[in-house]
Amino acid sequence: METKIRGLPNAYYQDSIFTLTTWEIPNRNRSYSLTSLLSKGFYDWHLKTSLETQLLHSEGKQAGQGSIQNYRYTQLALIPKINWSPLSWFSATYLASFTCNRSLIGEGNSLPALWDIRQKINLEIGNRTLLVRLIGEHYYNQLDENHHQQVRLADAEALYIKDKWRFSMSLRNLFNQKEYRYTTYSTIQQYTSWIKMRPREILVSIQYQL
Repeated sequence: METKIRGLPNAYYQDSIFTLTTWEIPNRNRSYSLTSLLSKGFYDWHLKTSLETQLLHSEGKQAGQGSIQNYRYTQLALIPKINWSPLSWFSATYLASFTCNRSLIGEGNSLPALWDIRQKINLEIGNRTLLVRLIGEHYYNQLDENHHQQVRLADAEALYIKDKWRFSMSLRNLFNQKEYRYTTYSTIQQYTSWIKMRPREILVSIQYQL
């Protein structure tokens, strides 16, 4: 896909202030994307697997600090998913995304490849009357060649259903994480944000259906 635009974003950073303006300069941006999906079931093992691949490439011009530079940006993502239900009362699901981001700015100024990894596992034990669910999550962001940040989260939930009654108890933030940081990547920039998290807590719920 090729796009011709007149407005060119200009990023400028000074004295801890980030300013984004638009220059009226004709330019062209090109982007390409490719997606594939492979899936395989092993029914004797009650196992389902899939692997999705996403490739994104874009190139164009970027204004920053008062100058205009060419850029090329490539992102490759692998998204595996596994679902295993060996027993009628047990199932496990694993979902992840492994993303590699690479940028080239100007003439030969290649930025290091940065990894963004997200993993989630969900375990369910029980039946329609009594169900226990365990959820674990892991996030990894690479900031540069030598620095990264990561966080691990876990929740647990128990659910009991009796006639029209529904009882549940949830344990949130089992590792008592205080803060969750994550990084968002764009063509030639990255943004790190953080969220203050609620401390470890227990939630109890009782419901009755009329």
